[in-house]
Amino acid sequence: MKRKLRNARCSLRGTGFFFGKIALSEMPVATMVLFRLVFACAGLLPFLFFDRPRFAGTEWRWVLAAAAFGVPVQFLVQFKGLSLTTVSHASLMVGTLPILLAIAAVVFSGERLHFGGWVALVASTVGAGLIALSDKTVTATSHASVRGDLLVLLSMFAAIAWILISKRLMRRHSAVMVTAFVYWIGTAILLGAVRNSTIR
Repeated sequence: MKRKLRNARCSLRGTGFFFGKIALSEMPVATMVLFRLVFACAGLLPFLFFDRPRFAGTEWRWVLAAAAFGVPVQFLVQFKGLSLTTVSHASLMVGTLPILLAIAAVVFSGERLHFGGWVALVASTVGAGLIALSDKTVTATSHASVRGDLLVLLSMFAAIAWILISKRLMRRHSAVMVTAFVYWIGTAILLGAVRNSTIR
């Protein structure tokens, strides 16, 4: 049952770039990302009332950092990259996140990575490089580009910062409360960025 739910979640998550690419043909990157996050925040709205924030004064800095990395930085860079490359290339770049996150956990959280993990890291890095530098297939609607691939890959580092900071906050607070406040604050920051954005 858990495997079925995990597969369904991955399948739904995989449609994000597909529909995002379609949306990007109709609107600027920043506007599309804002609409996406507004709908996400609407679903999280009830949790803001059911679970009051109990962050300490210093923890609010971590909340703001997670919000900045997790919403405007990650998604603006990621979807700007998507606008410059293909859905398949962007999806494969995102596939490097688990390995990059494992390395970050070793470096910043003191977790251990077994030999198989290091082998997977090398294979993933080589694979991502081959994909980014592979022959670009041009179609009538889109084409892959190294710049777009690298922007999507760069957004993974923002995602790693968001995940590690959120994990730190979740040691003392519920995952739902942390997620809700990080996304709402991040979307507010994104709104300010969109109003002054030059991303097209």
